Amino acid sequence: MHGTALDAWSALDQVLSVEINSAVENPLLNAAAEDHHHHGGFHLARLGLALDQFRLGLLGTAELSTTRLGILVEPAFTGLPPFSPKARTAAAAS
Repeated sequence: MHGTALDAWSALDQVLSVEINSAVENPLLNAAAEDHHHHGGFHLARLGLALDQFRLGLLGTAELSTTRLGILVEPAFTGLPPFSPKARTAAAAS
């Protein structure tokens, strides 16, 4: 179950390393004034897709963790009484 999240993290890491180390912006050049303007016209669809993939991979891990925690607090599974009455008894005694 965690393999999909790890694979998505690896893919995101690869995309981030490429995007951070590349010059993906094409500045506007004004040859007459010998000037250039950075316009921020980045195309980061690849990064967005990698982030979506990571989010979906993490969702499976989160669902599994929620299910496991739900089982750990289930009285039928643990054999303990629900809502921890020992804690309420100690609080009432003080």
